[in-house]
Amino acid sequence: MKKHLKKLVKVFTIILLLMIFTYNAYTFINIKILKKDIAPINGYAILEVMSDSMNPTIKKGDLIVINTKSNYTANDIVTFYDDNGNFVTHRIVSINDEEMITKGDNNDSLDSATKTEFIIGKYLFKINGLGAIIASLKNPIVMIVIFIAGFAICILASAKEESEKLEKDLEYQEFLVSKQQILNKEKETNTKPNIKNKRKNNNKKKRKRKKKKRSR
Repeated sequence: MKKHLKKLVKVFTIILLLMIFTYNAYTFINIKILKKDIAPINGYAILEVMSDSMNPTIKKGDLIVINTKSNYTANDIVTFYDDNGNFVTHRIVSINDEEMITKGDNNDSLDSATKTEFIIGKYLFKINGLGAIIASLKNPIVMIVIFIAGFAICILASAKEESEKLEKDLEYQEFLVSKQQILNKEKETNTKPNIKNKRKNNNKKKRKRKKKKRSR
């Protein structure tokens, strides 16, 4: 059971590190090299919520998943660019082909009219508090610490496995030696009676010969 658990931890650690590395590499390529604002995968993107304007529906620090290939209607929660080019995630109050009016669930007033072409995507679901964690993974220092810790876990798990394997091999070798010693003792024990029997038989034969000579 412990052996399987260690293997599971090792595999989980490797998969997690690969996922983190892949996500960061993909995000870096899209945002830093391709100069995109988001890094969608098959039309879906993840974003960190930076304010409480949609509280209690969506809270600051939550991670949200949006669909960038969707149709939009009133009451949908959408992420869009504001006048300053920042991301805003608010609920649509009214919408037509060209413009929409939005409002944060926690705000008292409506937002100014925004062109529908500025919509980035439609809100699908959230993961509470994960946005802050994802944001921290973008920090190079945090990434280095995570990779060092993950690498250390994998090394320790491998070393433990090798140690246990070595112990089992030694135990097996000792078992074989012990078994051979027992077999050798049994052979010696079985050989001694045979030698005695041979001597007896030889003595009997000698006696018979002597008797035959006397009878002659």
